[in-house]
Amino acid sequence: MKGINDSKKELDKEIEIIRELLHKKIEENIDPKEILSVSEELDKLIVNYLVE
Repeated sequence: MKGINDSKKELDKEIEIIRELLHKKIEENIDPKEILSVSEELDKLIVNYLVE
């Protein structure tokens, strides 16, 4: 079980890092409404990935 929990924690960290980088890149080029939309879609994809 410990290996599974460690893997999940690592995945959580990676997802958060990717989200932060994505937000930074998007904020440089897109308006705030589009940033929110992309963020919401990313959240949905993350949830779907973790559920499977």
